[in-house]
Amino acid sequence: MVTEQDGTTKESHVILNDGWAYTWGAAFDAKEGLKMKTVITATSTADSNNFLDPDQHIEYHCTPWHADNSIFETPKDITFKEFSLGSQMFQTTTDASNTAVDCSICDQAPGPDAQAQCRTALGCE
Repeated sequence: MVTEQDGTTKESHVILNDGWAYTWGAAFDAKEGLKMKTVITATSTADSNNFLDPDQHIEYHCTPWHADNSIFETPKDITFKEFSLGSQMFQTTTDASNTAVDCSICDQAPGPDAQAQCRTALGCE
């Protein structure tokens, strides 16, 4: 979900598959989406591995799930346009995940909604 400044929300989707990021939803025309090659590398640090205390008591409730693999596939009725970075390289490093991502690539997306969705998909916000 993308939350607008006025508090309204718009649904958006992202699937990472075979080196591609596919995104679609309210930021795009009804039957269009965007696909871009993913060149994201993550490095592990001691701090990033300590997000969960294994000795801490956590309450949870499991419910049965009947596998629906279609939720992990791109929809057949969406036409994905390739978003090319050309010669741009991923340069900016985000402190939270140590993942190298140049968030300025989202400025090329068509319109503010698509740009916001791109930034969300890349973890820029």
